[in-house]
Amino acid sequence: MNTQSAQSATALWLRQLAAHVDYAHFRRVWLHPVTEQAEQGFIAACYENVARRANSEGEYYLAHDAANHGLRCAAAADFPPHRLVAAKTTALARSGATGEAQRVLDEFLAKHVADGSVCSAQARLLRDRGLAAQSGEKSRLMIEAAAWAARAKDFAREEGGDWSYPANQEVQFLYLAGKHEKARAGAMKVIDFVEQRADAGSMWNQTNLAEMWLIRGELDRAGIHYTKAAELGMDVPGDLAANRAVAALLLAELSGDVKLLDEWFPRPNLLIFAGHIPDTTGRPSSRLPEKVCRQDGPVARSLSEKIAGMGAVEGICAGAPGGDILFAEALLMAGARITLIEPFPAHRIRAVAEFFGHDWAVRLERIYENATRIESIACAEDVHEDTQCDYANSVMLGSALLRAKRINGRLSAMVLWDESDADAPKRGGTGHFVNLCREARIPIEIINPRLLTK
Repeated sequence: MNTQSAQSATALWLRQLAAHVDYAHFRRVWLHPVTEQAEQGFIAACYENVARRANSEGEYYLAHDAANHGLRCAAAADFPPHRLVAAKTTALARSGATGEAQRVLDEFLAKHVADGSVCSAQARLLRDRGLAAQSGEKSRLMIEAAAWAARAKDFAREEGGDWSYPANQEVQFLYLAGKHEKARAGAMKVIDFVEQRADAGSMWNQTNLAEMWLIRGELDRAGIHYTKAAELGMDVPGDLAANRAVAALLLAELSGDVKLLDEWFPRPNLLIFAGHIPDTTGRPSSRLPEKVCRQDGPVARSLSEKIAGMGAVEGICAGAPGGDILFAEALLMAGARITLIEPFPAHRIRAVAEFFGHDWAVRLERIYENATRIESIACAEDVHEDTQCDYANSVMLGSALLRAKRINGRLSAMVLWDESDADAPKRGGTGHFVNLCREARIPIEIINPRLLTK
C-alpha cells in the first residue's frame, strides 16, 4: 500500500470514528481557550470512560490499554489521572495481576495525593492481598483496607457526592477482618442512607443493600436485592461477576450456603456459533437454500426457539451470509448481546455479503450497528482460505472461552450444520468447528438445515 492509499485508509477510519462524537458537546472542546490542552484532555476523558465501561463489561485487557492511552493524554493536558489509574489497577486486579496492580498504585501514590477513586482502588487491592494472606496478616490488611475506604468515604462527603459505595467497602472489610459487630452497625447506616435515595432501585444500590443485609445476617432480604441487581445488571456482566465474587466471600464468612449464589446470581449463558453460507449456483447437493434464509423462515424460527430455550444473554459469531447473520438476528430478537468476530477485514466481509445478493448486505449492516463488541482476528491475507478459516475457528473459540471465564458464564455452542462431513470435516468448516468444541468439552446444539426443509 502506497503512502497516499495509507493516508486515505486512515482518514476514512478516523472519519468513521468521528461520526460517533456528539457535535453539541464537542463544540465545548474547540471553544476552550487552551485548545490543544482541551483536545488532549477530552481524549483522556474519553479513554477514562472507555476504561470504566470495559471493566464493567469484563473486558479487562481493553480497560488496561484504554487507561494507559488515557494517562498519556492526561499528562499532555494537565488532566487529573486519578480515575484512569484506578481503572487500570482495577483491570489488573480483576484479571489476576494483583501484585502489578499494587506496584502501579504505589508508584502513583509516591508522586500524587490520592482522591476518592484512588482510595477505593487501594482499599480493594488491600482486600485482595488480605484474602491471599494468613489469618493474622489477613486481619491487618483488611483493617488497613477499611481505613482507605473510610478516606474515600470522607472525600465523597466533602464533595457532596454519594458516599455509600466507600462506606460499603469499609463495612465489608471490617467484617472480613472479624470485626463483625462494628460492621453490622455500619451496615445499618449504609442501608438507611441508600433506602432514602431516589436511585435506590439502581443495580449498584440494590447490590449495596444486598451486601449490607448479608453482613447483618439477613439472607432472605439480601437475596431479594441480589436477585434484583442481577436482573438490572445484564449489560454489565463484568460488574456482576465481581459482585458475585464478593457475595461468595461474605457467605463464606457467614458460613452460609454457597448454593444460594446460583439462585441470586444465575451464571450468564453464552453461545458461540458457526454455520453454513447459503447454497451457491452449481452446488452439487442442496445444503442451505436461499429461500429458507429469510427472517421469517424455518431456520430463523429454529434459531430463535433454541436461543430462547437456552436463556442466552450473549452470542459470538462472524458476519457471513446465511447462518451467522441469521444467528445474530435471532440474538437481537431475544434481546441478547452480540459479539461480532471479523475473521477477515471488514471490506472483505461486506464484499461477501454483496456477492450473495438479496438483502444480505443490508442485514449485515444492521448487525454491525447493533453489535455490542466487534473483534478483529489478524490473519495473513495471502494464505489459503481454508487456513484462514481454520485459524479463525480456533481464535474465535479461544476468545469465547476467555469471555466466559471473565464474566463467570456458561459457554455452549450452536451450529447450523448438515452433518454431511461428520466423518471427515473440511478444515476450517463448520464440522471442524464442531470437533474443536467437542475437544474443549463444550456442549453443542446442532441444527440440521436439511431436517428443517423437508
